[in-house]
Amino acid sequence: VVGTNPSIATINTWTETALISSIGRSLYVSLTGNDISGNGSEIAPWRTIQKAANEVLPGDIVYVKAGTYNEKVTLTRSGLITNYITFRNFGNDTVTIDPPGCNIGTLCRSTPPPEGTALGFVLVGADYIRIKGFRIVDSFGAIHVGTGSESIIIENNYATGFSGGYAVKIGSTPASYSGSSTAKKITVQNNVFEPSSEPTDQEYGTVSSSNNQGNHVFRNNTIDFKYVGK
Repeated sequence: VVGTNPSIATINTWTETALISSIGRSLYVSLTGNDISGNGSEIAPWRTIQKAANEVLPGDIVYVKAGTYNEKVTLTRSGLITNYITFRNFGNDTVTIDPPGCNIGTLCRSTPPPEGTALGFVLVGADYIRIKGFRIVDSFGAIHVGTGSESIIIENNYATGFSGGYAVKIGSTPASYSGSSTAKKITVQNNVFEPSSEPTDQEYGTVSSSNNQGNHVFRNNTIDFKYVGK
């Protein structure tokens, strides 16, 4: 109830994600690129997303060109609150991340893979990052936002085949899947997460959030959940 002497306060809301800029270099990754002789330009791209992740600076946009990349990408570099680092597909290219260590129908359904493997993207201590437009398949975990990461935008991605794992996990430590984490302020939006076509798959933890600091936003995602009892 407001009386004769109302209190006045200023409230700041989050900046809408579409308005958060990435103003820096344009870097490129292609299956025809080379991590040694390439320089990240469009005419001399790198071969792996990990190479780009090792080189990015605040505001950079990493454009990944069409194809299937058999790698786990570990992100440790940070952008700025007003100038995110962006990893995204190039144009309308279909970019598939199929990390090593997990084959649907065998390893990940019955037995968890070795610690820290079979993951698409892993963020450790990386802040102000946008991950956009990837297709992530046959993983134990598609995207893991772990210890020390905050203000991450995960959008317009498609994940399937994360048998026995998760599409997005927020919290815990990627090395051990347990323990505390300071992960916070994660936005997960406009993604599609669905099981693989394996008839005996059981998929749980499609979006897993535990052992973290919260303050997350989940919106406009399509989640197709299936559980097959045994």
